[in-house]
Amino acid sequence: MTNNIAKKVTRFALLTIAMVAAILIMSTTASAMTEDQKAAEKVILKGIANYEAIIDIEDYELTIDEINEVQQDIYYQHPEAFFLGKFKFAVSSDGTVSYTKPVYTKKKATAEKQAKKLMKVAKSCKVKGSQAKKVKRIHDWLIKRVTYKRGRVNSHNAYGSLVEKKAVCQGYSLAFIMIAKNNGIKCKMVMNGEGSHAWNVVKVGKRWYNVDVTWDDMGKKASKKYLLVSDAKLKKLDRKNHSGRLFGAPKCTKNFKW
Repeated sequence: MTNNIAKKVTRFALLTIAMVAAILIMSTTASAMTEDQKAAEKVILKGIANYEAIIDIEDYELTIDEINEVQQDIYYQHPEAFFLGKFKFAVSSDGTVSYTKPVYTKKKATAEKQAKKLMKVAKSCKVKGSQAKKVKRIHDWLIKRVTYKRGRVNSHNAYGSLVEKKAVCQGYSLAFIMIAKNNGIKCKMVMNGEGSHAWNVVKVGKRWYNVDVTWDDMGKKASKKYLLVSDAKLKKLDRKNHSGRLFGAPKCTKNFKW
């Protein structure tokens, strides 16, 4: 931490953000991030990758609400940060955030070893064909590989899904992001309004579609019921678990025509 930051900081925020619960109630309709937020996110991600204890983001002058949105995006759209548990941050006298203090859930050596395994598995799923066919093949590949399992240390992250082959909906969804991006598919994770279920939206052509790999997992057999469907169909199939959306996800207005 620089002397400049030390002088400017007047209080250390006790806003410790839990990985699942606390962030969900901060913003249900997160808007697109500003350029300063995007730049700060890059700095934070780089710092996390290097296991830095303190990450200086003073230059971006982000408010608490803005840093909350950045942290939310890191937790739920960046599966490579699977070893991140919490954030603490310092707030300056002008109300902007000076630095963050990540809390890591694994020792650096362990995280680096696991990250290599995770990337190896993620890169092994190379699919060909149109964008829609790529999405289906990733969807089917995950269903064959992963078993739905609660209560494990890594159930909610991509490592649990791809390496340990056991995860819950969030683990499925984060794994889907990682593999989709490796195959040139734009993809995001979505949660329902209660934060109790996660799935993905993917961009095929000019439109976005819903993909719920977890709900299509019939036990080594892949259903297509929740593959590339509209918001309306998703709610019709299962309103309880797909009502409301966190993270300001793109609207999906059409069902894909195969």
